[in-house]
Amino acid sequence: MADLKNSKRSYDLLLKNLENRPEAFRDDEYDVYFKDSVFQEEIISKMFLEDLDSYGKGAGGELKEHKNESGKIQPASMSSVGSSSRFCYLSLKDTDFKAFEITNIKKRRVFEQKLPIVKGTPPHMDCYVECENELCFFECKCHEQFDSHDISLSESYFNKDRIVTKIPERFILERHKAIKVKNRISYQNVISPKAFGLDENPRFDIKQFLTHIMGIEARQNKVFKSEKKIIPARLIYFYFIPDSVINLNTDIKMVIDQLYKEVSTVFNHRIIKDNVKNITFELFIQFSDHAEMASKTNVRRIKL
Repeated sequence: MADLKNSKRSYDLLLKNLENRPEAFRDDEYDVYFKDSVFQEEIISKMFLEDLDSYGKGAGGELKEHKNESGKIQPASMSSVGSSSRFCYLSLKDTDFKAFEITNIKKRRVFEQKLPIVKGTPPHMDCYVECENELCFFECKCHEQFDSHDISLSESYFNKDRIVTKIPERFILERHKAIKVKNRISYQNVISPKAFGLDENPRFDIKQFLTHIMGIEARQNKVFKSEKKIIPARLIYFYFIPDSVINLNTDIKMVIDQLYKEVSTVFNHRIIKDNVKNITFELFIQFSDHAEMASKTNVRRIKL
């Protein structure tokens, strides 16, 4: 597999070039981040107040400068050309969702929807759309496929009858592993990717996938109590991959191809098929040159 760090950097530069406006970007080491004045003018100043509040309260701190792992001040995550939250917002804020075959919308879409199922930071869905007969959840991705994701989950997820408790013991590599998370110790269980048919830590974030499943099931149970019926849910993975990338014979294309294989393998794995009954999993791609409103002309469902 290609050097993921270098491939990610190359991909971000490709996205920047496709924007075709270099004057909008920073000139320092954060050159794939938009200048603060551009970010404020094009994103922040045009946000609806409820969306601004959602992102402001979200776990990712997408709208503010923050310190990176080395302690250096880094621009707001959402000002990056590779930001999944930027892609999510620009693509879904004004769409009618017909590109995803979503109809009979009951409530206005919500960004950074919390799914509180454990103590501490709850899993967040990038976008949530509640319809008359289904609950639709979006997980949006821009360049996350260039990261390697281990499967390490807090032990608190294992204290009830959930999808993670169905994983055979032989695939649990380590239990009660102490990991430092934001100045505190979290005890985690480490799961082998072989549990889901993969040989190495994947491009697809299975840990996040599992927390989303558990969070969505908790949301369904909450709705069930009020409406006396289980409302089916859709978990939509929505990636931004420009058309120009698909025809490249490069390390970038190799990573994309690997991602497709992994998503298909995980979605169709026996552990998922046998234990998740009221959630369907779907993969959609926006193939436009840069992030824009999702429509039937630039969004495509990928058959898995």
